Amino acid sequence: MSKNNQVRKVLSLIISLIMVLGYFTSFVYAENNQLSSAKEDLYELAANKISAEVKEDIDNEHLVEILIYMGEQVDTEKVAHATRSAVSSAMTPYQTKLEVRSAVLESLKDTAEITQANVLKYLEQEMENGNVVEFTPYHIVNMVYAKATKEVIENLSYMSEVDKIYKNKTHILENPEMSNEIEPTANGVEWNVEKVKADQTWDLGYDGTGVVVANIDSGVDWTHPALKNKWRGYDPNTETTNASGNWFDPVYNASLPADSDDHGTHVMGTMVGQEADGSNKIGVAPGAKWIAARVFNTAGSTTDAILLSAAQWMLAPGGNPDNAPDVVNNSWGGGAGIDDWYREAVRNWRAAEIFPAFAAGNQRLGEPAPWPGSISCPANYPESFAVAATDRNDIRASFSKLGPSPYDESLVKPNISAPGVNVRSSVPGGGYAGNSGTSMSTPAVAGVVALVLSANVSLSVADVEEILQDTATPLTDSTYPTAPNMGYGYGMVDAFEAVSSIATGTGYISGRVLVPGEDTSEATITHEQEIFETYMGLDIEILAEISDDVAITEAELLVKQQGKSYWMVAPMNRISGDHKNGMYKGTITHDMLMGDSIVYKIKVRDYGGDIVVTSDYKIDIEFGVIPGEYIQGFENNANGWIFNGAWEWGVPSNVGPKPFEGEKLAATTLDGNYPNNADSWMITPPIDLRDGNLETASLRFYEWYEMENNYDKGYVLITNDYGETWTEARGIITGSAMNWKESLVNLGNYIGSKEPVFVAFRFTSDSSGQRAGWYIDNVRLMARDNEPPAIPTNLTAEANMRGIKLSWNHSPDADLSHYNIYRSETLGEGYVKIGEINNNSFIDSETSPNTMYYYVINAEDLSGNISENTEEVSATALAFTTIFGTDFENNDRGFTTGGTNNPWAWGVPTSGPNGAASGTKLWATNLGGNYPMNSDSYIVSPAIVLPEGSNSVLTFNHWVDMEGTTTLYDYGQVQISTDDGVTWTNITPAEGGKYGRRVQAWTNEEISLAAYTGNTVNLRFFFHSDGSLSYTGWYIDDVFVMVGTTESASKPGPVQETELIRRDSKKADYIEPLAPNYKLNRTGTNKFETIEDIEVQNMQMVFAGIPISDAVVTVLETGRSVKVDPVTGKFFMRSPIGEYTLVAEAYGYYSKEARVNVVEDQTAKSNFIL
Repeated sequence: MSKNNQVRKVLSLIISLIMVLGYFTSFVYAENNQLSSAKEDLYELAANKISAEVKEDIDNEHLVEILIYMGEQVDTEKVAHATRSAVSSAMTPYQTKLEVRSAVLESLKDTAEITQANVLKYLEQEMENGNVVEFTPYHIVNMVYAKATKEVIENLSYMSEVDKIYKNKTHILENPEMSNEIEPTANGVEWNVEKVKADQTWDLGYDGTGVVVANIDSGVDWTHPALKNKWRGYDPNTETTNASGNWFDPVYNASLPADSDDHGTHVMGTMVGQEADGSNKIGVAPGAKWIAARVFNTAGSTTDAILLSAAQWMLAPGGNPDNAPDVVNNSWGGGAGIDDWYREAVRNWRAAEIFPAFAAGNQRLGEPAPWPGSISCPANYPESFAVAATDRNDIRASFSKLGPSPYDESLVKPNISAPGVNVRSSVPGGGYAGNSGTSMSTPAVAGVVALVLSANVSLSVADVEEILQDTATPLTDSTYPTAPNMGYGYGMVDAFEAVSSIATGTGYISGRVLVPGEDTSEATITHEQEIFETYMGLDIEILAEISDDVAITEAELLVKQQGKSYWMVAPMNRISGDHKNGMYKGTITHDMLMGDSIVYKIKVRDYGGDIVVTSDYKIDIEFGVIPGEYIQGFENNANGWIFNGAWEWGVPSNVGPKPFEGEKLAATTLDGNYPNNADSWMITPPIDLRDGNLETASLRFYEWYEMENNYDKGYVLITNDYGETWTEARGIITGSAMNWKESLVNLGNYIGSKEPVFVAFRFTSDSSGQRAGWYIDNVRLMARDNEPPAIPTNLTAEANMRGIKLSWNHSPDADLSHYNIYRSETLGEGYVKIGEINNNSFIDSETSPNTMYYYVINAEDLSGNISENTEEVSATALAFTTIFGTDFENNDRGFTTGGTNNPWAWGVPTSGPNGAASGTKLWATNLGGNYPMNSDSYIVSPAIVLPEGSNSVLTFNHWVDMEGTTTLYDYGQVQISTDDGVTWTNITPAEGGKYGRRVQAWTNEEISLAAYTGNTVNLRFFFHSDGSLSYTGWYIDDVFVMVGTTESASKPGPVQETELIRRDSKKADYIEPLAPNYKLNRTGTNKFETIEDIEVQNMQMVFAGIPISDAVVTVLETGRSVKVDPVTGKFFMRSPIGEYTLVAEAYGYYSKEARVNVVEDQTAKSNFIL
């Protein structure tokens, strides 16, 4: 029998004795087969077990969700202490920790099984009778969840083993304050990470490696590049996933981690986030692995029972306590005051050596500013480690709640502070955003816990708690002039001081743990050059398959610019496979691209010290693609394109369309629907428009899309300043256009640009409602062509009050520039051009009454090609008199503006129709963007005298793009006043008395004013918007009041206002996408490590033996353990000065010991061959 097995037998006896003494009353009761214990004579005793909330519910509802709290609760701290005492002399500290976790779990499960037996039996019986809908037993707290009738609940209260019956309450996720997109810092380390000195801790050699963190939250987007390789359920070597024990989803039962919100992904990013290439250092402990439990749904709500399920899973993920995390982040909470429902769960986590980090809580909507004692539950438990939020200046955030704890006012609560204002971290869809809240500060502390444990994984929760508080930087203000205090706790968490306090001393221990063997062969490199040409400002990814019989210890890209004698060095990282045979990726960054070309090669070092280098590969550098010379169908490559977030290229599945041509295309997602919360960009290679002699330039492409209408959107944007500013090239698309259609981006305004031009396809989605997405194919960069557009069809002419209105069907050509309008007073001859317009209607207002006019039009494209003329049409102008009129070209015509959140402006529009109906100027709700929310604003005409007995008509052109489909949430109205604006009457002739919807086309309106003859009137264009979703708005042009007769005039107003039937529902949680913010790389200089050719050839390193996986080195005297790198066999730790015994061990090999003498500022080396 092994020594460890003997220890476990003794341990089993001790734990059994503890449990038997605790279960005595339960064992006696368990022998009774009656439905419940004998009912207490005192009704009051049973009634007092039922909480007031449950009593209220059972009087009003047939079925009530309850939590049955058992009177017998395990003292897991005693179990842990007994276990520790029994095994610590025979096991290393880390093995002892695992044994304690197992003992705690078993004691909880055994207690629950025995004491819940009669309750569960009764609930099963009542479920058969239809009085119980569902029930779930728990052991993390000895408690049972049930949904039952009043009679069942009252009967449960008579059971002696039942202590309390609580309501299964609902909790709402606190929405953090969101910020605009925040640019990453110059060195890639976020300010909050620097503030807690995590980056300084990394320099000590501790980054969280070997530690597992977890969160109980809204989930995590596991595919995010800053989180993917850090999920414990993902193996980057094989690109396989294993969610068992690594992901728990009691809400939606998703098979892989996903986020109902962006909260959980943001929180996890602050704990461990960092991309594989080292960019976007958003996480405090980037070496740690993560697991997660989703408890909040898309509405941001959860229940006590779901939270208990997550707490229980954390104790033994996948049923194995060895899988338990070292720290659980809880960026959630309830109200203030005493509420014990979760306290036993926190206590049991601590007993199992799981660190419980809790957010102190935020000021909620409608609450007063945080008051003393406002700290949220469970953060206010004595056993919880509560975290406050501070800003960049170390000032407590105004929303961060305050101590003391209602459980013990002498306790310092919150315990500690961390940055929580405008914290940049990961969000679903691959992006980054800033959020504020104690939800953002708590994961920073959880990350520091991981750093501390990576220096000594054997520390207890109490040890870590004491270390963090003792090493925190005290914080005070005018309200809290001394520290510690109830606003900041012990102060700002300090990772460097915390880790330094346990990684004590000024000496070091390093070495290798190996097994017999020899690395005798050189590494092999398989690389096929795919990119032969690139563009300024772009990064280039280089892939190579590298193998060796023992291990690859280093792979690098060497890059040489023209005329240089040295090579710049860039690392290559393994993205799949293992250290013997893997795929490696390196990046030639944009700032390495100088001159007309570069050359690169790949250098590899294996474990035996042998270095191999490939031959040179040349890449030509171009300024950009040239009009008339570039076509991309995504069939063979997508060189120079940027794919961000959901965008990708390749062969599509059957969800969307087949490619327009060939087999491949670009899409927001090739296989399935697009993700929620996306902000994804696809950007063309740089476009070279420096040639000022170009007559025209355009980007043409075919597109197909299916998006959730109004909420998910597609933008086409242009920049010629590397993304400092983006200009919309056309209107925003949403909804569906499920047939391939050719579209065009006119680049004419950018001809002559000295900087490269980029066109971006930006896609955004909200938190729900996924569709097939946006598909792009057959992209062409065109110069002048010689093919004329199609002839416009169905030309008609109709006389109205303004003159003669021409209408026709649009030409289908994507490169249409405008239509040319011709008029004659003679049939078939004498035509004179009278105008150009890019709409499909035109009003000829320069006419004489009772005169016949003839018209033809043709279409002209961007290259100046002109179609043949249409067939001739004619109309006779009516007799009319203009009593008021303006096309707004010379001035605003005396219109005034007013109202709430008033956006109205007169001038040249650069949004919406991007032009006036006639001329260049007009009035609009916003000349250059979307209208504001919560607006009730207007423009008012000067006074207009309507002649007595006249048939006056108002006519105007307008362009409408407002929120609403069936229900017009945002709308416009035409109103009239006869009392100088004191009262207004709606005369809008549209259905419901409102103009609205996303019409996005110019329309001419005529409204009769006959009812107001003989009055002096003012006309008002009134605009209303609600509190969510805004579009480009309302554009008004060519406002005239005429006197005459016309059959086309609308019936006299006023119009009764009626609300349309509401069939479409708005999303309460919808958030408008942020302004475009995607910066491209400019050509510049950077400092790179360089290496001479001769150095590459002369590097040598030889070492006997080969590495082994899963090796551990322990210092017996201190109990500190570190894991050995399986690739190099190396280990490293700091140590106090003195003599120590090291033990190296690995599964399947005999362990070995060695003595080392640690001297100040020196490294004691010890190598092991097992």
